Amino acid sequence: MSPLVRIGGGAAAVLALVLAVLVTQPRTGPRLGLVSSNPADRAALARAPADIELTFTTAVDPDLSHVSVSDAAGTGLTAGRPQLAAPDRLRQRVHIAGAGEVTVAYHVISVDGAEAAGSLRFTARAGAPPTASARAGVAGAEHQHGIDPLSAALLVLDGLVALGAAALLMVRRAPGGRDDRRLWSRVRESFGRCHTT
Repeated sequence: MSPLVRIGGGAAAVLALVLAVLVTQPRTGPRLGLVSSNPADRAALARAPADIELTFTTAVDPDLSHVSVSDAAGTGLTAGRPQLAAPDRLRQRVHIAGAGEVTVAYHVISVDGAEAAGSLRFTARAGAPPTASARAGVAGAEHQHGIDPLSAALLVLDGLVALGAAALLMVRRAPGGRDDRRLWSRVRESFGRCHTT
């Protein structure tokens, strides 16, 4: 069996093993997401609140989490860092001097390392809730981070290709007078089969 066939077979076996592990790996821990907020998204309040509470699906780490509150002009309204009101609830003190639209943006990390990010809006006066155009960037704002199995598999494949290329560069010319062009032709055929499978 030629060295090229052995290298290609070994690389394919390692890739198959890595893909099987990535596909069958269970997700650990509950998924982190926003359950409710006080004030609620799109609420129209007669008076501005003194603090904002965000409740999540699992316990959060206040030291790694961030809550940003701003008015329509982009002026920051937060007062200090978010504090735990309960294991799964953050309380952010705010200083809202006037009436108007308020945007709350959060990036939260749970105690088991899951992440969630998003935003909500409310008005600090009686009247209609924020307009649809003002909320255009808010709908579906919750964002989850995690390892993408396909990206991880492609990264592993890139590493295997680089490793295979390095190994091929170290392979000496085989006995029997085969020239470099014939060897590299077989290399291209082998990699072509790997990409089509």
